Amino acid sequence: MYLSGYTAAKPYTNDWKSCGLVLARYNNWSTGNRIAAYSINLPTLAADVSNMVSLAVEKDYIFVVGVQTRAKVWVYNSLTGALVGTMVPGANVGGIEKTGWCDIVNSISAFKTSSGQYLVTVEDDGWAKILIYRWCPTGECKETGK
Repeated sequence: MYLSGYTAAKPYTNDWKSCGLVLARYNNWSTGNRIAAYSINLPTLAADVSNMVSLAVEKDYIFVVGVQTRAKVWVYNSLTGALVGTMVPGANVGGIEKTGWCDIVNSISAFKTSSGQYLVTVEDDGWAKILIYRWCPTGECKETGK
């Protein structure tokens, strides 16, 4: 089970639409395990103010997006909690200059394809579009279906 929110060390500070400052994974929660396998501090923009609004867990990765981060996505290894990379809007969609806020609770989703790549969709309220990122664990996205 994954939980995001606040702790005594990272308390709530009037974060607008935030999913919290901390993300924790609990293995075998349903069997009574209440000890976190890991706990990570989510990205903050200023002095412990979280703007992370939404996250998606899909197989080996956790994808996190923020409100005022211009659709930047942080990617974590779901087994270890280690940050493994980020994704940002490319020039083909106007870059960060033409990307707005992700400001709905479920503003990100992810799906692992049969080729092993992940398709990650992110809501862009400011410019009325949905961004689609491809995350390729091997570092190379291979074209399929051609």
